[in-house]
Amino acid sequence: MLAEWFQYYDKTASIEILGWFDESYALKEVEKWQFKTQ
Repeated sequence: MLAEWFQYYDKTASIEILGWFDESYALKEVEKWQFKTQ
């Protein structure tokens, strides 16, 4: 489903969206790590 959706948009839009996913995922990982180290 996601793959089809990305194919529908042009490459620049996909890259921006993927960048947003990477950023939000990284923030979640940092939050988990900070929680573990407390």
